Amino acid sequence: RQVGERVVRELILLGQTIDAPRALALRLINRIEPAKTLSDAALQFARTTLQAAPGAIARTKKLLDSLAGRTIEEDLQRALAFHLNARNSSEAAEGMKAFLEKRAPLWGPREED
Repeated sequence: RQVGERVVRELILLGQTIDAPRALALRLINRIEPAKTLSDAALQFARTTLQAAPGAIARTKKLLDSLAGRTIEEDLQRALAFHLNARNSSEAAEGMKAFLEKRAPLWGPREED
């Protein structure tokens, strides 16, 4: 939901770790704080948030949630179903076996969609 489809595909298909500046550039995070000031910045963020009217915040969050096509919970359930299906596949078994045997996996033929 936070980035475009092309970026999502790259991140998921390549499975690479990204650093904080890249996450900021992709708008996955709002800001970067140095470790030494992180606690103070988090506390200041909380203080600022607590100054807002709780009912207004709750209603605004509900409004924003209602504008999305599906709820976060629905998206998480869909993602979990895909994950569990992949986890129980022969590819997953071969990947784990290859990892434990410290060798490259021997993938079978490509599946069609």
